[in-house]
Amino acid sequence: MKRRLLFISTIFPSVVANKHATYNIQALQGLLTNFDIDVINPIPWHLKMKERIPARYSVNGLNVYHPTYWYPPGFLRSQYGWFYYLSIKCCVARLAKERKPDVVYSSWLYPDGWVASKIAASLAVPSILDAIGTDANRLTKDSSVANKTVKAIARSKITICVSGALKRKLAEIGADTSKLTVLYRGIDRNIFHKMDEIALRQEFGFATKDVLVLYVGNLLKTKGLDELADAFNTLSKKPQFLNAKLIIAGSGRYEENFKHRLKTLGLLGRLVFMGSCALPKVAKLMNVADVVCLPSYSEGRPNVVVEALCCNAKVVATDVGGTPELMEFHRNLYLVPAKDSCLLAKAIFNALNAQCVKDNADDIDSWEEYSRKLAFYFEK
Repeated sequence: MKRRLLFISTIFPSVVANKHATYNIQALQGLLTNFDIDVINPIPWHLKMKERIPARYSVNGLNVYHPTYWYPPGFLRSQYGWFYYLSIKCCVARLAKERKPDVVYSSWLYPDGWVASKIAASLAVPSILDAIGTDANRLTKDSSVANKTVKAIARSKITICVSGALKRKLAEIGADTSKLTVLYRGIDRNIFHKMDEIALRQEFGFATKDVLVLYVGNLLKTKGLDELADAFNTLSKKPQFLNAKLIIAGSGRYEENFKHRLKTLGLLGRLVFMGSCALPKVAKLMNVADVVCLPSYSEGRPNVVVEALCCNAKVVATDVGGTPELMEFHRNLYLVPAKDSCLLAKAIFNALNAQCVKDNADDIDSWEEYSRKLAFYFEK
């Protein structure tokens, strides 16, 4: 008989954000061999007012519940964990009465992981948490959120970090290192692999002579979009890059600011804006790009970089978080300091002029391989 797992997180694909954190649904699907899985994915009250969101449904073998996440907007942020806990408490109680979980799992440390560890303690079952990036990188020692995060980790059976850098960061703020481990996330190898670039350029309508710089991800200032605009502006003035285009695959609250900056620089005509794309389209774009660029200010271990490398693309990224940990195995990866548009432009230039090395990416797990490793922590 399968054991029961309860996954609690706002970081999960839903009606209001169907391309959001698809890695969680992929990881959970890999655990279905060992577990029956219920997902509690709270939806903020203001989104529930705008969208018709089902309270309960099943997707890909997962039972998903969407309780309303009530909180006061813009203030009492240090208490959001309690608002989160109270918002899902009744949903958890109903589920536990029908089928009590054997383990509680959560992705994102606070408030999600803090709430999940508290729920698990109330049910007298273990909790397992994921530290995925900003949830750890934003923490400052002895802050309210940092202290609550440390307590959540202490209550957990284990907290899984997506990079060694995140593990070190959590240790710095006082987390018990015996509760921390590193497990690199997987990718969908059926989607992300080397393809026929010429055929894909024809499919997208790009000319062979076009020089294509690709950004994939959320459109946020902290993703280094201003630096990307400035670096692309530097490159576009060079004679060999008169046919350069900047492809953006993503969406976010910094979109208009970014477009305005490009317009000010006279580059709006060079922009190819794709919006949010499904993963198969992202993989195709990575195959047509001459270089994939991720100039973030902070990261865990960015899936975008890993996926691009698996497509045998040349990648320029900032040396933040766990990204440098990929350098040992990948010769198509070029690293620069964050927030430096001059060095970013130079690195993109060097990557564009370098020979792409054949890279089989054997160090990167598929989602199936990742889930098998993840299941070990639930079973031991």
